[in-house]
Amino acid sequence: MVPNALSHERRELITRLAAEHGTPFYLLEWPPIRDQLAILDAAFHDVPVRHFFSYKSCPVPAVAQSWRASGRGVEVVSDFELRAAVALGFAPAEIVVNGVAKHTWQSLRATSHLTVNFDSLHEVVELANVAVAKNWTVGLRLHPSVQTDPDDNRFPDQFGIGPDDVGAALEVLQRAHLTPTVVHMHLRSNVSHARFCEGLNHIVELCIRTGLGPQVLDCGGGLPAPGILPYGGDIDQPLTPTALAGELHTALMKLNTLREVWLENCRFLLAAAGSLVIRALDIKTHHGIRFILCDGGRTNHALVSDWESHRISVINERSDRACLTAVCGPTCMAYDRLFRGPLAHDTMPGDLLVWHDAGAYHLPWETRFSHGLAPVLYIDEFGQPRQVRNRESFDDWSSIWKG
Repeated sequence: MVPNALSHERRELITRLAAEHGTPFYLLEWPPIRDQLAILDAAFHDVPVRHFFSYKSCPVPAVAQSWRASGRGVEVVSDFELRAAVALGFAPAEIVVNGVAKHTWQSLRATSHLTVNFDSLHEVVELANVAVAKNWTVGLRLHPSVQTDPDDNRFPDQFGIGPDDVGAALEVLQRAHLTPTVVHMHLRSNVSHARFCEGLNHIVELCIRTGLGPQVLDCGGGLPAPGILPYGGDIDQPLTPTALAGELHTALMKLNTLREVWLENCRFLLAAAGSLVIRALDIKTHHGIRFILCDGGRTNHALVSDWESHRISVINERSDRACLTAVCGPTCMAYDRLFRGPLAHDTMPGDLLVWHDAGAYHLPWETRFSHGLAPVLYIDEFGQPRQVRNRESFDDWSSIWKG
């Protein structure tokens, strides 16, 4: 049986949008985000939690505007993202500033009433007086021992203030008459329940040992996108909303200064809100594997397919018999492979394919590699699709260069 069949209504919508806008294109939708928020609200019914939009994972103004209309804040990790959040109408008090090397951001020093989580001792030294002048709420992004390089967990990653620097950071803040209100931790998505628990315990113990008495625990993201697995199999004891709520409830009990938890679960909230629609251009067979060459693929549109497996559907399925198939993109790169697995054996050139769960990190990681950027369509809370980014033309593609 061919997996991931689409409803008749969904096929009609995709076919109509492809006829109107061409392929490839991204389709983003608000209803799946709203549905995921409802799941989190149910899981966190007895935990005081606030959810923030992770702008880095889906830097699409129309989606951020729908989020802002729901009454929630935004998290930014770059100078450009901060400027975008302010331009979209987020009040400074609704903006949480994370990221690295923030002391170099032009817009940060000019903006008052932000919440800024310092990522290093150097940031604290450079920005403490600015924080006083601009009336920031400040926090410390801490580095638990289980926060490691995703490619090789023998090594730590680069984020946060290590235990050896926390005391010095607090001294600098004390001299500026600043008290950190927030502690921040982010272990990335697709970590196990046990790993998250270990990291959280490390942060709580570090707060107690150093005398930190934060009012807010910001746990960043962590919840995996439903239905998406990293290559190599499942995660042992994956973190779930219910499990996360339980661990956070325990943390609130251990650290009695805490009043609230903040989360920026971009992948859990946004992945299912996006699809990449591509068209088969050519088909060939090598050593018993059928290759479908399409106008969109990993190189230009879906870098995450390098390390995780997503669902894929063929719009014009003609039978339920599948064969081993590789779906590849249009670039002259051997790793431009979007999918390998069972797919309808009679897929033909001209057929439409849908790469699911493309709502988080696909757009910020897309490339122009020998092609223009694809259009982006958005179905908002009112249910009407509209184009929020045009297809890039050759003139657009070539005009970015001078000389």
